[in-house]
Amino acid sequence: MPLTIVAVLVLPLASWLLAARTPRGRGTVLLVLAVFAVIEIALVEGWIFPGQKFTLLAIFLIATSATLLSGIAAEKARRDLPPFRRAGPRVLAGALLSGTWATLAAALIVFFVFGELAFGKPVDTPSADTVLPVPSNFYVVANVDRGCGTSVGPQTVCIREIDLQGSGPTSTAALVDSLTGVYGWHLTRATDKSWNGCRTVGSFLDAHTVCAVIQSRPSADVVTLEAAGDW
Repeated sequence: MPLTIVAVLVLPLASWLLAARTPRGRGTVLLVLAVFAVIEIALVEGWIFPGQKFTLLAIFLIATSATLLSGIAAEKARRDLPPFRRAGPRVLAGALLSGTWATLAAALIVFFVFGELAFGKPVDTPSADTVLPVPSNFYVVANVDRGCGTSVGPQTVCIREIDLQGSGPTSTAALVDSLTGVYGWHLTRATDKSWNGCRTVGSFLDAHTVCAVIQSRPSADVVTLEAAGDW
């Protein structure tokens, strides 16, 4: 993970350590912010909820800002503490950094949303979990991430190829039944005898189109998953 991303996610913790004025408040808010930072790092790395990465990251960035500013506001409102303007340079610096980080987080979300509107959705190689596991009469010969490359124009296409070996002459039909019945794909037969279908995967900031193509070859049935975007 780039150090700049780590710095952005850890900055709220440092800001609160400077801004906090009471041990109890410091520990409680720090724990919440630390949990949010761990979740945000896991989302950036794709360790959890990869299909909802950007939407959940935006939500947790907002939650982090709200927690940070709420903690400062709660301590500012306490009557047993000195007025905020006399809290000292450490606390004032922490409050300033907190406000700066909250503004930065909001700006990042707005920039990302407008980036999607202007340039399209950012895409990764489609996940195999919209195809696998397959019925017991198949076994996986290959599951290959072909990566992302630029096609005609600005559009970037990310491809995953899954080769499946089935038993019997009707293996392709059984595979189509699995993808339509189990995984909800809507597939149609093309003139070249392949099966094709597209659908929307993810929601809100992560919503993008993934297409599946099933081709019957002598050695295996090949499922190609393609996701396209402009980033």
